[in-house]
Amino acid sequence: MNIWHWKADWQADLEYQRAQERDPKASRSKDCGNKARLPGPCLPMLRFRRASSVEDLVGGGFSTLTSKWQQGLVQGNGIWDKGHWKVVVKRALQRREPESAIFRPGPLQTVAFAVWNGGVGERGGQKAVAPWVQLVLDPASAQVIK
Repeated sequence: MNIWHWKADWQADLEYQRAQERDPKASRSKDCGNKARLPGPCLPMLRFRRASSVEDLVGGGFSTLTSKWQQGLVQGNGIWDKGHWKVVVKRALQRREPESAIFRPGPLQTVAFAVWNGGVGERGGQKAVAPWVQLVLDPASAQVIK
């Protein structure tokens, strides 16, 4: 089982890192430029470079969920618009790791989605879960375009 967990604070970290790369002095502020982080002073020496705003996790049953060693194969981006998040998460169709989900153009596959609303105290196992969604990848659209 794969879980792709997009995180607003991770995206803010990436945006801050990119701003620092463009101009190391431009984004210095009390909050490190990250509006999604907890209030308090910035501790830039504790920050590390993220490969993606999406944590790529794998699990095989209850209490087995773990973060994959190699991160960055799954990318994502979220936009806060009119009081709602709009999030896109993507990965190459061909998997690069044996524990990654298999996506095949043509056959019916199932996926599920969960959303945490931290504003109402949801965290950990407290979340809204959608029913299984049927996914069919169009074989014509899956062709590699060069």
